[in-house]
Amino acid sequence: MILQEIFDIISNMNKKEKSFFVRYAKMYSNDSDKRHYILLYDKIYQQTQDGRLNEKKLLKQIGSKIDLKNYSNYKRYLHQQLLQSLVIHHKNANSSMAINNAIQTIRVLYSKGLTSIGSRLLKKTKVKAKRLEDFGNLIYIINLQSNVTASKNNSYHLLKTERDLAIQQYDQINELHLFNERCFDLNVKECFFTLNDPRFKELYNNPLLADETKLLSNKAKAYFCMTKSLLLFMACQFEKARSFQYKILEIIEKQKIIESTLITVYQNIIYQSLFMDDFETYHFFADKMQKKVLETPSPFNMISHQRTLLFYYRIAQKHQEGMDLLDIIGPEYLEQTNRPLNLLESFLVTEVIPYLCTVKEYAIALNWINYWHNLPASNFIVRYKLVIKVLEIIVHLELNNFLLIPHLLNSLKRELKKQISIGDFERALIDFFNKSSSQFSDNQSYQNLIQSTLIKIENIGRFPKNTFWFQFFDFKKYLQQKLQQPLSS
Repeated sequence: MILQEIFDIISNMNKKEKSFFVRYAKMYSNDSDKRHYILLYDKIYQQTQDGRLNEKKLLKQIGSKIDLKNYSNYKRYLHQQLLQSLVIHHKNANSSMAINNAIQTIRVLYSKGLTSIGSRLLKKTKVKAKRLEDFGNLIYIINLQSNVTASKNNSYHLLKTERDLAIQQYDQINELHLFNERCFDLNVKECFFTLNDPRFKELYNNPLLADETKLLSNKAKAYFCMTKSLLLFMACQFEKARSFQYKILEIIEKQKIIESTLITVYQNIIYQSLFMDDFETYHFFADKMQKKVLETPSPFNMISHQRTLLFYYRIAQKHQEGMDLLDIIGPEYLEQTNRPLNLLESFLVTEVIPYLCTVKEYAIALNWINYWHNLPASNFIVRYKLVIKVLEIIVHLELNNFLLIPHLLNSLKRELKKQISIGDFERALIDFFNKSSSQFSDNQSYQNLIQSTLIKIENIGRFPKNTFWFQFFDFKKYLQQKLQQPLSS
């Protein structure tokens, strides 16, 4: 367990953090015992470059150089030193972590009676908290100031007014954040809205989103824009949704806050641009995203980048580029069937399977589907499970595994019941799969089924072009191609 944690920590460290750790470790490693944990770090770091942890290989590499009786102690010490070096490295960073560290220092100074030194540091820390809009820490800092200036009425009343405003700002951000989470949760469980859907109107016209002029901070504006963009995306209003992502980007670049969300903003702009077939904007932000990933390499950034690339290759019909990327990604996942996926990795796998189905690599797609089934603790959200289950049926139809179709259909129906509602398009799909599982006596009967399914889809009036389903697989195009194929294929 502790070895996996060490592996995960090192994997997520950027170049500056790793470089600092090496300097920090050498500074505090004068005797031979302590140097052994640096050797352990080096060997684990090498394994992070391959993307997989292999303890048997690790023990072979270090067995001749250190006493394995102390192996557990070295692991614990390395774990402790990694965490400590991260704290020290970030203590002066422009972040809430730096503010937290400063507050701890101020408390120590006050406890020792060094009030004047503590007060000077407090003022500097307060300026930083305001600039970063870290209102939780700002409230705490104001309370510390109030304790020091309790005897000065004017100062106390000014601080009370300041604290009341900070509390309002803090509460507003939290309310918007919770509302954003509610919308995101709905987004992953429900198919997309239309603009006239009562639920969409209820959410979009929520008082929290009613008046942008009442927002008290840039962070509040960012959450406001995130939620507006998400709801418009759910209603397939991609251009309007993207305009709010641009506003978030402007806040990040001008105010230098919430910079940790920059990769996600790039990713959202990329997806929304591809839905609009705006490849020029895609390339512009894909270059920005790639540059940011190279500057701050981490599993999160790399997986996000791979996911957007694979989506682009699918939309732009770049078969070879996508297969080359899968040659890199594949071994990391398909050869580690016992490793549980985190949420971001599940998003990536949910891009892989539609891509393979789009380029008609059904046998390879089946390998990935089987991998997904074998995961002991997959983190796939309900709507993405639905996508894979539908594509699994298509894969087995294409591979002529008709005996499996009834079982897969029942599984799909059970998953559909978890939806808030089942739409006409889902019913049309189920009807097509039900009838496709039968052996048709002639090609014309099968083509009639395909044609009638296409007509059903076209006649669904509320069915926008780019709904949730069509973001993952072009079912119309698939059915239209089937019309051109003989039944035996």
